[in-house]
Amino acid sequence: MRYDLAEFLTLHPPDTDMRVSEWHSSDPRRADCVIETSPWWVTAAERRGANGRLTIALNEVAESEIRLGWRANEVEDLEVLTSHPLLWTYGRHSAIYGNSPMRDPLRFFAQFADLVQQKLRTERDVQSYFAYEAVATWATRVAENRSYHILSAPTPVIEATKPLLDAQDVEYVVVGPSRRDPDPDLKVVVIGESWVICGRADVEVSIMNEDTARSE
Repeated sequence: MRYDLAEFLTLHPPDTDMRVSEWHSSDPRRADCVIETSPWWVTAAERRGANGRLTIALNEVAESEIRLGWRANEVEDLEVLTSHPLLWTYGRHSAIYGNSPMRDPLRFFAQFADLVQQKLRTERDVQSYFAYEAVATWATRVAENRSYHILSAPTPVIEATKPLLDAQDVEYVVVGPSRRDPDPDLKVVVIGESWVICGRADVEVSIMNEDTARSE
């Protein structure tokens, strides 16, 4: 029997070790993950001496980062998140334009990198917010011109960036946000060190012992 993964985890929070035994995909918009574990979702009597398996089906995949290897296969976290910085990319965006030269562009860039990587933990390439322009080229442009594009980013990143610009005493204006609303169905499924952004996540659970194998 197949369950909604988020509902299953709410009813049966994991309390044991889990290990990924397989990742596979037959379609760019789908990924499947098989996890071997002790079947924590049944009674203690049923659990004794049995092996459990979760087959997770991730559909309508928008983006993913799958990490492989023995360390990545050891699953400490298994969760479904409907609010996460990774989802900001799929929501509203704004752009910041400068109207006076920036005093210390390289200091701003370093502070911005720390903001998105360490504080906000967006898990995005820092230079993606600058359209992958070379840092030296960008720094020269914003230091020598009175009107220029600084960066574009999801609205939460823009709001967190404003104090950094204020510290530079630079005049700026925020254009946006875009009218694009986030997809309410998108979620982040975290499986150990891997994550998948998708619209639907289901799980099929089964229990196996020496004599039988059954699906729940």
